[in-house]
Amino acid sequence: MGPPTLEVALPGLDSSTDWPTPSVESVLKIGSGSGFGGSRGSSVFSGGGLAGSSDGFRGGVFIVGCCLILLGVVGVRYAPAIVRAQAREGMTPVEDEQLEETDRIRVTKGTSVGFLVVGVVLVVYASGVV
Repeated sequence: MGPPTLEVALPGLDSSTDWPTPSVESVLKIGSGSGFGGSRGSSVFSGGGLAGSSDGFRGGVFIVGCCLILLGVVGVRYAPAIVRAQAREGMTPVEDEQLEETDRIRVTKGTSVGFLVVGVVLVVYASGVV
């Protein structure tokens, strides 16, 4: 007995339909300057940005930037909950009577804004604007 299979029937299509499998070359041509946004060779996607990077470095920078933006937004939004959870679990970085909860929240939000700014800069760099 083999693994379970799922068969889906779509109206107008049967199992004899022979769909071609796209090649890697055809997928890479999507942003290579063939039309969208202008004449041949002057695509919006050509000449830089994510489509122009062959080594994947800018794609990696883009993903890291998006992650930093996400962390920054979440940190700003949930800073009070983060500070309370740190205090509840005994994970406060500095035990000092002079530091109040509002100061800790302010520092957490400031750090999150730093993540957000660095993330935006990385996304702008990866998209080829600068």
